[in-house]
Parts: sequence; structure tokens; C-alpha cells
Amino acid sequence: MKIAVFVFALLFPALILLAQPALAEAFATGRAYSASDGQLLYTEEHRWDEQHHSVKYLYPDGQVFATCETDFSHSFISPAYTQTYLDTDRHEGARWSGDTLTLFNGNRERAMRFQQPLVIGAGFFHFLRAHWDELLSGNTVAFEFAVPDRMSIVDLRLARVSATDSGIDDGDPDWFYFRVEATSRMLRWLTAPLNVAFDDQRRLMVLRGTSNVKLGRGAAPQVVVHYDYASADQVEAQ
Repeated sequence: MKIAVFVFALLFPALILLAQPALAEAFATGRAYSASDGQLLYTEEHRWDEQHHSVKYLYPDGQVFATCETDFSHSFISPAYTQTYLDTDRHEGARWSGDTLTLFNGNRERAMRFQQPLVIGAGFFHFLRAHWDELLSGNTVAFEFAVPDRMSIVDLRLARVSATDSGIDDGDPDWFYFRVEATSRMLRWLTAPLNVAFDDQRRLMVLRGTSNVKLGRGAAPQVVVHYDYASADQVEAQ
């Protein structure tokens, strides 16, 4: 039986970014449902501009239980970020000091060795966008990915898949489907992949995989997340 780990979950905030860096502030909402029974587990509220990306995670009753702040000033593909759990005030993420990368999780931190291309958190979408044509041509793209939850760097690969193979049951036939999975055959046996669907504007529409947040003190659940996008005027009118 495959075990879903936190590796692919960290890609979630990345995928919500628009195809081009936004010149004005942009907004999106994700609704995360249990992959097993369809119950609404939480909602994501995203807002971003060219240099920053902020996410709030809310339980169905509206209580905010976690946040994620990403800073692209160092790199669009390898940004710094901090994810915070409000109930325990625990922080995890990545920060840069010059060319030195440090991953942190609670009281632990570690300076990491890595190779390029290195993808961190919300830098994943910029990486995917940079390889969009290559992926649509059927090529597989390999990269290293930082995992603060496990204080490690892992080797992943990204490829286009069919709508059927993605496991996303309610997708549009005109969307583009991709899968992220471990490069290692052994790790692929032990970890669940992340499957995503994008529209022709290169916006994330549906995601199926391990959540990027843990609920309460439990594990990160398997979820299906549906995304909607809004303009600043629409947000102000709500």
C-alpha cells in the first residue's frame, strides 16, 4: 500500500500562481475535499503579486488555522517562505542568506547542499511554466525539491499525463494534466503522486494528492482541491 507523505503536498501553494507574474494583486479560493468521502475539510484563500504570495487556511467554520507567506525576492523558482500553524505557533519553511539555503521546522534548522534546478514551495509553478512547451511535447522534467518537514532535498520528476491517468474524475477534456512523482522507483512505491489539472490560461483548476497542511495534530489528509479565481474588484464587492 502506498504511503502518502508530505513531499508533494508542499507544492500546493506554488500551483495557484498565474501564468505570468501579476502586476496587480490577484486572488483565488481553493476548496479542499476529502478524497475518500467528499467532505469539505478546509478552504484556502490566496492573494499574490509579483513578489509575494500569501495563503490563509480556514476550517469550514471560518477559523484560520494556518498561513503561508512566500517571498520571491531571492528567486522565482527557489523562493523563501514560512508556513505557520496558529494553534501551536509552529513555523516551517526555507530562508536564504546569500547563496546559503536553510530549511527550518519548529526548533530544528539545517543548511542544505543542493544541485540545480532547485525548486522550493511556490517556485514550482514558475518552474512548470518555464517548461510548459517541453511538457506538452511529452518530455519528463527532473528537479530537486526542498522539503522542510523532513529537512531534506528530494529528487522529483514532472510529466504530462492523460485525464484518465490523473485520477481527476470531474476534469474538463480541454484541460492539461500533469503528475509530480519521485524519481526513485523505490520512493514511487512508498509515496503517492500529485496530480493537477490546468486550463488554457495555465491556471490550476483541480488538484488531487496529499494536502500541504496538517489538520490539528494529525497527518496531512488526501484531498481533492477545486480552485476559483477573482479580480480585485470582485473581492472588494464581497
